[in-house]
Amino acid sequence: MSSDEAIQAEGLSKSYAVYEKPRDRMKQMFLGWRRQYHRDFRALRNVSFQIHRGETMGIVGCNGSGKSTLLQLVAGILVPSQGMVDVQGRVASLLELGAGFNPDYTGRENVWINGAILGLTPKEIASRYDAIVDFAGIGAFVDQPVTTYSSGMMLRLAFAVAIHVEPDILLIDEALAVGDELFQQKCFARIRALRASGTTIVFVSHAATQIIELCDRAMLLDRGELLATGHPRDILGHYRRMIFAPPDKREQVRQSIPIAMANAPSHVPQQAALGTERVEDAFESELKPQEPMEYESRGARIGEMVLINSEGRQVNALQRGLRYHCQYDVTFDRPAFHVRFGTAFRNKTGIQYAGSFSAMSSEQCIQQVQPGTRVRVQFAFDCRLNPGVYFMNAGVYGRVDKDETLMHRKVDTFVFRVQPVMGNIETGEIFFNLQPNVRILPDDETPPDTPKSTCSILAILAVRNVAKTLGRVLQHYAENNIDVHVIDHSSTDETAQIVESHGPSTVIGYEKHPFDGYFRWGDMLKRKDQVFAESTHDWVLHADGDEILESPVSGESLREMIERLHQTDAEVIDADEFVFVPTSDDEDYSGSDFVSEMKLYYHFAPPGRTLHRCVRKSAATAAWFATGGHGATVNADRIPKEKIRLQHYVGLSLDDLRRQYLGRVFRGPELQKGWHLNRVATSPGFIVPPDPDQMLDLSIEGWRADLPLSHHLFFSAGPDYQAPEILSPKDTGHAPMPFIVGVGRSGTTLLRLMLDAHPDMVMTPETHWLPDVLALFKEDPSDVERLESLVRGNPKWTDMGLPDEAWEKVIRRHDPEKPDETIRRIYRAYADKHGSPRVGDKTPLHNRSMHAIASMLPEAHFIHILRDGRDVAVSHRDLWFGPGKDVRAAASSWVWNIREARQQAEFVPHYLEIRFEDLIANPEEVLRRVGDFIDLPFDPVQLDYHRYAEARLQELGDQQEGDSLVTAEQRKAIFERTKHPPDPSRIGRWRKEMNEEDVRLFENIAGDLLKDLNYPESVRSLL
Repeated sequence: MSSDEAIQAEGLSKSYAVYEKPRDRMKQMFLGWRRQYHRDFRALRNVSFQIHRGETMGIVGCNGSGKSTLLQLVAGILVPSQGMVDVQGRVASLLELGAGFNPDYTGRENVWINGAILGLTPKEIASRYDAIVDFAGIGAFVDQPVTTYSSGMMLRLAFAVAIHVEPDILLIDEALAVGDELFQQKCFARIRALRASGTTIVFVSHAATQIIELCDRAMLLDRGELLATGHPRDILGHYRRMIFAPPDKREQVRQSIPIAMANAPSHVPQQAALGTERVEDAFESELKPQEPMEYESRGARIGEMVLINSEGRQVNALQRGLRYHCQYDVTFDRPAFHVRFGTAFRNKTGIQYAGSFSAMSSEQCIQQVQPGTRVRVQFAFDCRLNPGVYFMNAGVYGRVDKDETLMHRKVDTFVFRVQPVMGNIETGEIFFNLQPNVRILPDDETPPDTPKSTCSILAILAVRNVAKTLGRVLQHYAENNIDVHVIDHSSTDETAQIVESHGPSTVIGYEKHPFDGYFRWGDMLKRKDQVFAESTHDWVLHADGDEILESPVSGESLREMIERLHQTDAEVIDADEFVFVPTSDDEDYSGSDFVSEMKLYYHFAPPGRTLHRCVRKSAATAAWFATGGHGATVNADRIPKEKIRLQHYVGLSLDDLRRQYLGRVFRGPELQKGWHLNRVATSPGFIVPPDPDQMLDLSIEGWRADLPLSHHLFFSAGPDYQAPEILSPKDTGHAPMPFIVGVGRSGTTLLRLMLDAHPDMVMTPETHWLPDVLALFKEDPSDVERLESLVRGNPKWTDMGLPDEAWEKVIRRHDPEKPDETIRRIYRAYADKHGSPRVGDKTPLHNRSMHAIASMLPEAHFIHILRDGRDVAVSHRDLWFGPGKDVRAAASSWVWNIREARQQAEFVPHYLEIRFEDLIANPEEVLRRVGDFIDLPFDPVQLDYHRYAEARLQELGDQQEGDSLVTAEQRKAIFERTKHPPDPSRIGRWRKEMNEEDVRLFENIAGDLLKDLNYPESVRSLL
């Protein structure tokens, strides 16, 4: 054994005698010379290895592979059956922690006993006692009997004793999962310190990250045999490949491991030398994995893995900060169910940095694939890695023969490189955007006793494609030590990369919201109000990505201004808005420090508008959504006269302005509120260069707020201006017409009867014919024959009970140029039948047709009644309509219908949501709110609706439903409860009538929507 080796084993074996029966042991003792009464179990078989001084060796393998036996042989606890093991130096073992503890002795006494067992002299124990107790962190319990300790406390003390032996060789057997996370961190730090000091460490663990992080080499044991020794990443890769192999292929894989390790070249491709220039995305053909690994297929096969950049090109030399797609195709050879896919990124030592699945729940998976199916999988990701070489893995999982299995996996089969970044000074492999601030302190400067900052400040920015200005704005907030939360309305430029480059030291929150063609300023303001409410900061700023906020006091920063006013009783700091804009097509401030370069501005101050941009969290409430981005709920006496100077850089060139505003489409309700003034640009001639004579020159006149302008100088609506195509309220001359919509069994009938009881309102039975008629009018409004077939041929038409002459009167006056009037006449005929001045409709399924109805009838006001979906599911049971007893179908139907209604609501001008639970508990309050919505004064008779329900339900006739005839009596029985006053017992029925399994199934599908609607979850919250 050379002096460089700490441990050497040659032909090491360990066998145990295994007896079938207890008496066989006695027979072996006395009659063993005749025959053998036991069988030999070989825990280790002819194992040979060397471990160098100062080296850390990991041991991996399945349970029962001989790992612990090997450590015990090295420690001298066991004697080998064959072979030899030579150990040079003092050995400490972290094997059976606390094995030498006496539970009746105190912790102090056990430290002395256990220390002696581990080979420490009394003098050594005394010198290390305080450090041991401090490391264990059990405080005064050290003088209490160990029998009073929790198992965690006992293990902490045992570990502390063992770790302070300061051995030449340390043996660890799954002993690093002791105590809480903070204690584990101390354990790892101590292990690393021993490793750094030259201690030889032999480490058994099933935690791959610990093996990779701590070990220089690793060995793979299986069934007592040493299969391979090598780099930890390679060994773990073969280990995983072996244990995940199909049973019939496992032995073949096992036998291939020694051969693969013997022939393996260097496992990591060389990284190109770091340069100082950032190059473009590229594909480097020589950058290939030298040791890819592929698991045996179990019915699926992953094809070639590629990385694709934003231009659609395949690359493997990436740039930090950009977005890429990892892509691979999967071909299936056999049927599979609940299929999902995964990908992961690892570094060259095998540590996984990130990973994701395509779905977690079975409902989100691909439900079924057949042989021959080919699936393309893509994972988009932001590259946040520092320069270096990294590997990509892929896997496909599915349910095959009733068991979920790993159908195929590729490990380290794709290698990519993150290229050098100019000026990068960070070390490590993950980009944290660390920002150094180093200065030499004067001799007379001492650290302040208290922080200079007296308050915390958060700026909430709503942005969309403002990359030209955003970097300078975020830099401004960073300089002022102001936190930023960015709400991104699905930017398509470099906005996301710019946000990321400023890192968590400035941008503490970033969220991206979808864009469906409409600029949703209202949604952004709602989210700002929510972030304000959730914030724990002292002050919150409402700003955008093209605005610089500053103090009007020379030499005072924005932070210093807010901190100064923080010392007063100010609740809000208002702002003066100064707009900077180019005056010709020759001006372009892109790429420059526009804050210092742009000099021409004007003071923008429309009458009646106040910019409440900075709000004290504890004293005021943001009301930015209610006021279009301007207001807050404050005490008017607590607004200081001085204002923040808001510098608005609406465009760094006129082309930039046109890109920002041309073709921007706003939602109808926002236009109604006048939020966007004349910014609704729809033609290239809408934006014109402003007259420089109307603007102020900052370099000559300084800051002036005495010449306010109520309109932007660069917006000029020409004669060809057209408003965007969106449903907006029209002056139709017709009273608001209520349409009650919702999921079946949500209370639509109850609300119908309440409105119907009003002396001035009559509500029709369900008009299932209306969507078909609207589709006909869009296709061919002159087809009277088909119109009559659609209306009078619909089973629901008979419920209206209109005589033939009433229909004939309607159809005779039909004008294809005015089909909307035909629909109104049908409703008018029903109102005349009941002598009512106003009419409304109740058809739950019209939630899918709201946009079409509002397009034809602008007076339509949609009232969407919501009810806890679990109660809906309970009410649907045993009915001929709806999803019936299948709770999963009920959940899916409930979610789909509500989301469909809310999506439709985005395109109609009049929409109101109410709740069944509120209608039951506070009917008058809800009816007044509905009345305000449809301009119908509340009448107390509406609360006595049940007295008139019988007559209204008489309209329900026999109807064909599927293969069976549903009689009028059966239909009326469903609505029996509407003949009685509101019944609070109808709220929360599911708690008594749904079993736990059904609740779990429902919430697994509908839990997110329940949460959005503030209905309490039960089972799912405990999973």
